[in-house]
Amino acid sequence: MKVKHKLKNTMKTTAAFSVNVIILIFIALSSRALPQIQTPVILRHIDLSSYGAWNDFYRVNNQWGDLNNDGVFADFIRYSNSRKMQAFSYSGGDSVTLLWSYTAPITLPAPLIKYHYKYTIWDIDNDGHTEVIGPFASSSGYIELRILNGETGTIERSITTIIPNPTNLGDTEWRVYVTVANFRGLSYPRDIVLLNESASGGDIWVYNDELTGLWNTTGDNAIKSSIYAHYPYTFDIDDDGKDELIGSRVFDDDGTILWRTTPSEWNDSTHYYYDHLDRCLFGDIDPSRTGNEFIVSHEWKRLKLFDTHGNIYWQSSGDSKDAQLSAVGKMTDSLPANQFVIYDDNLGGDSYLYDINGNGVKPIDGNYDGYQMDYDGNRAIDEIWIPKSSGVLFSPWTNEKIFFGKTLPWNTPTVSDSERVFGNVLDLLGDYREEMVYMDKDEFFICGAPGTAPGNYPSPWVDPEYRLMIANKQDDVHPEKNYYNWRKSFTNVTINDNVIRSFALDQAYPNPFNPLTNISFSISKQSFVSLKIFDIVGREVTTITSEELQAGSYVRQWNAEGISSGVYFYRLQADNFTKTKKLILLK
Repeated sequence: MKVKHKLKNTMKTTAAFSVNVIILIFIALSSRALPQIQTPVILRHIDLSSYGAWNDFYRVNNQWGDLNNDGVFADFIRYSNSRKMQAFSYSGGDSVTLLWSYTAPITLPAPLIKYHYKYTIWDIDNDGHTEVIGPFASSSGYIELRILNGETGTIERSITTIIPNPTNLGDTEWRVYVTVANFRGLSYPRDIVLLNESASGGDIWVYNDELTGLWNTTGDNAIKSSIYAHYPYTFDIDDDGKDELIGSRVFDDDGTILWRTTPSEWNDSTHYYYDHLDRCLFGDIDPSRTGNEFIVSHEWKRLKLFDTHGNIYWQSSGDSKDAQLSAVGKMTDSLPANQFVIYDDNLGGDSYLYDINGNGVKPIDGNYDGYQMDYDGNRAIDEIWIPKSSGVLFSPWTNEKIFFGKTLPWNTPTVSDSERVFGNVLDLLGDYREEMVYMDKDEFFICGAPGTAPGNYPSPWVDPEYRLMIANKQDDVHPEKNYYNWRKSFTNVTINDNVIRSFALDQAYPNPFNPLTNISFSISKQSFVSLKIFDIVGREVTTITSEELQAGSYVRQWNAEGISSGVYFYRLQADNFTKTKKLILLK
């Protein structure tokens, strides 16, 4: 029996491969020991039952960030769409602090099994105070786009949209998503994207941080045949310092349509889901090629790897069935560059591991659609966490699967195997490994690898790219979290290639800390940079950096081993810029 899989690039078709080849691969691997996934352990179990009835947060979703501006990116909101929302501060212990609660002023239907609103936690106006941004049903009968103070929940700004409040349980009525982006070329993402699937043909609106409209796609409704995408994918694909929006078309920063990602003949399709984007991941996916790439999958049809000019490196052979992108990452060191986990219905309904050139390497039993993560903190091989079947930790190369969510001691019966656990993967405990957050009606678990982390790396939160990725991720029927390069070095190097247009000193993380903390900063031009630590009476404790640096974003680590507990200050001086912020060392 042979399983054929044809893959095209712009010049030629890759030859079909057979099960015999796959068998040879497994024979070759049998002579070497394959790494095993360590079974996760419960690191924290937080009971939320005292903060509301469990049915108030049935099928609850969640987002994470720094709501109270203390430098700890472990605060969260939990919400049942805009029926109920609560904000909590959390610093890694066994309890949380309720910051504020919100209840809709009108009666709304309960959320569906998988379709949710999408909120984001982000300092949208870059004033040092985090906001919660997203869609809220209102007494006017229409959705309001609101910017809330993250610490108090008060409305800072709002506008009424043309999106009606949900009135029934129709799937698309619940899919209203918000992300943040940088369409204006500022030094920091301060624009908001609102995507709505509700009876609007998938309209997209773009606003600045004052909620002034920049552009939208409502004028295209007479000519487009379908929604553009399930989700607002925004990346700076042409390196001009301004984001583009990617769907079935690529929109420039001003809303101009640049080119299609789908075949032009799909424009005439009468199928609602035909001509649109199902998944998009962006970054330096193939280091052997110059620049970045992005890989997309289109529901019911093909999967493609593009360069940033719209040229196709390769595409799957799917012509009438689903070829869905699940994840991108370094799944093995036996193959060069990154690999792709792809559910390909053309190959019998299972997933496959593809290499960087689009060749099917090995089959994976089942359809595993989830998040790339660094579970064990080795900064070498990635894992995948699937928010379905009670949550599955998965290694595509070894085909190991740990259905850990089933074993958790839930207070009340949790979701069935076919439903989603509305969870997250992120570094919550500051040890640079990512943990899995399992959240249900009245509680949540933080689970992760046992033992201590294998190395001494800073938390990924010091990287602005990681912060933006977490702010824009969402967990729904399509779990969205962009590709992240865990092999990058975080310490004493430039941590992104974005155009830096201003000097900035970020909040250290973790803070409070013991004994390591990470300080990130940006400089807009080549400068002599001084970064020093002072005690509470102004005496210099140590110099972290004193050198000439090129324009870019940097992170430096302070090891306070041997230093007494207390309040300290770190000061950055570069060119004519001086900024000081506070640190707390707790031992």
